[in-house]
Amino acid sequence: MARLVDIDNTSLKELRIGALPLINHFISRLRLEELFKEYVPGDPRAALPYSAPLLVLLKSLVVERAPVYKISEWVSDREAGLLGLTNEELETLNDDRLGRALDALFRADRASMLTKLMCEAISTFQIALDELHNDATTLSMQGAYSSCVGDSPTAPRVRFGHAKERPDLAQLIWLLTISSDHNVPITYRLADGNTSEDPTHVETWKSCCVLAGRTTVLYVSDSKLCNRDAMDYIDSNAGRFLTIMPNTRAEVREFRRYVATHPLKEALIIQ
Repeated sequence: MARLVDIDNTSLKELRIGALPLINHFISRLRLEELFKEYVPGDPRAALPYSAPLLVLLKSLVVERAPVYKISEWVSDREAGLLGLTNEELETLNDDRLGRALDALFRADRASMLTKLMCEAISTFQIALDELHNDATTLSMQGAYSSCVGDSPTAPRVRFGHAKERPDLAQLIWLLTISSDHNVPITYRLADGNTSEDPTHVETWKSCCVLAGRTTVLYVSDSKLCNRDAMDYIDSNAGRFLTIMPNTRAEVREFRRYVATHPLKEALIIQ
């Protein structure tokens, strides 16, 4: 006999799915949950391991970038299983729990974790590392920021520098390297806000070589790479680079002077 549904005693709840199944697919392939558990171990007595709120925050950043204080509101109309939580665990998620997880992530060995994550991504998705492109930008900060020396001596410091957009604000320097193969981020690091970009290329290039497993990658960057220390170091270690020569270099003036006094075809052949 067919069973009828009592409409008066039935409730309907709408849950948003969106891109979460797709995001979960890539998180699983990258083994990101295992990485969080390895590098950011939580208190075994806690209701949730640190990996759980960190993954929820990551999914939020990918989908809608909800601020930490609104995460509880953001997860309220999501299916708990797609967030990697049970319904009971979902109710315990709040900004305090997220804050503690982020503090633990800050104290963790994030450099080693990122290297392991990128090695996993390179291997899993067969990313070609023959040519890598590097650039830097500033992350401007508003408000007062205290020093983090006590928690992490190697943490970058918010400082006033030479910002192109907001020189009135303190900043951090964000250095990003991507592959020419579908522009996949390969490695990044943050530097103090008053860091000059010129000397950062040696360490960045060495990190790229570690991930690639060789020094013969073509390292591409803007005119900040065109300094003797960086170019000599890469060249002396059998590396390759491509950069732009600044107009202030003597070679540029000499070339322009030569072109102005010689036929163009002859000048191009000689240079």
